[in-house]
Amino acid sequence: MNERELRQLVAKRKKAYDDAVGEKKSVDELRALVAELKEARDLLDLEIEARGLENPPIDPDPESVKRARKDEHDERGLDELEDDEVEARYTKVFLKAIRGKNVTRDDEAIFERVKNIRKFESSVDEEGGLIIPVDMQTKINEFRRQFIALENLVTVEMVMTKSGSRVLEKLADITPFASIEEWDEIGEIENPKFQNKKYAIKDYAGILPIPNTLLQDNDANLMAYVYKWIAKKSIITRNVTILVLLKTLPKKAAITDVDSLKDVYNVELDPELLASSSAVMNQDAFNFLDKLKDKDGKYILQPNPVDATKKLLFGSYPVVTLGNKFLPTVAKKAPIIMGDLKEAAIVFDRGVYEIKATDVGGKSFTRNTTDIRVIDRFDAQLWDDDAAIWGEIDLTAVPAGNE
Repeated sequence: MNERELRQLVAKRKKAYDDAVGEKKSVDELRALVAELKEARDLLDLEIEARGLENPPIDPDPESVKRARKDEHDERGLDELEDDEVEARYTKVFLKAIRGKNVTRDDEAIFERVKNIRKFESSVDEEGGLIIPVDMQTKINEFRRQFIALENLVTVEMVMTKSGSRVLEKLADITPFASIEEWDEIGEIENPKFQNKKYAIKDYAGILPIPNTLLQDNDANLMAYVYKWIAKKSIITRNVTILVLLKTLPKKAAITDVDSLKDVYNVELDPELLASSSAVMNQDAFNFLDKLKDKDGKYILQPNPVDATKKLLFGSYPVVTLGNKFLPTVAKKAPIIMGDLKEAAIVFDRGVYEIKATDVGGKSFTRNTTDIRVIDRFDAQLWDDDAAIWGEIDLTAVPAGNE
């Protein structure tokens, strides 16, 4: 056996031992597996030592040295590679699978290693799907920054489990620590009001048809086509999910003029939240407020001195405008969400996109495409529901001084 085969043998026997430990095999069985592992390791050491005794070239050229080092690198077993090296190899496996090429056992082993690295578990079917490579995930995140993502306004927590819970003490219910002196006994804080917030990761899926001609294109073009579609689809999906959630906020406000808008920020919201508060609205609401003046004749939406393309409500609160398509006006009432959304809502993000490709299922065969199914996994929950208010602006109202 050559060095490569011996390294694979060592890795195979090490895995057999680890599996046996996990299955709680007897001590005698474990000892036998350890003996087999030591035997394989000894054979590998002897092979390496023997290669070292070979007569080296008198004057090897630099290219030969490079090739030798590369071959030595490639001969390492999968278990000997660092996580980032495995991820780099996985990108090639991913593209091969998307293009419908045969996946080898080595490719499958790389995928299994990546699943362990990412702590990934498919919830779709027995075969599951592929995981987006790290470099494509980075591109998705970069591309998403070009769009309005409500995720940036709420709290996002990465989770490794499909369900769980978190404990919350709402700002309005928080009590201070007690003052103590040296040697004082620290007592329990009086009547803390904790809430148990549960989450359950949900699957959100879509189908992307890929022209077979694009599959024959270079890797960069194929990956760009996929990650741009995923980024746009993911932002829309999460924005809509967050908006549906925020509409359930218990506090509501009817906005008819400047004063009723000020009442929300001056009285209804906790002063501790104002520094991080914003105003999310649709196009109709923005258009209405952009023309609205206070009693001194000053427009209530002021340019943001940091970014002239953006506005500040009352010169203080960042304005985020969404399309009417996703945040519609109903019965001449335009929605506006006011407050600190990072305290109001939380997204529990599984952090992986799952992909599976087919060129025979669905409509892919009849339209000569390869269809990929993309699954995004997350859950959105209200956190401190007193931290934000769902308001509705009466578009038929004509405030004093704005006739």
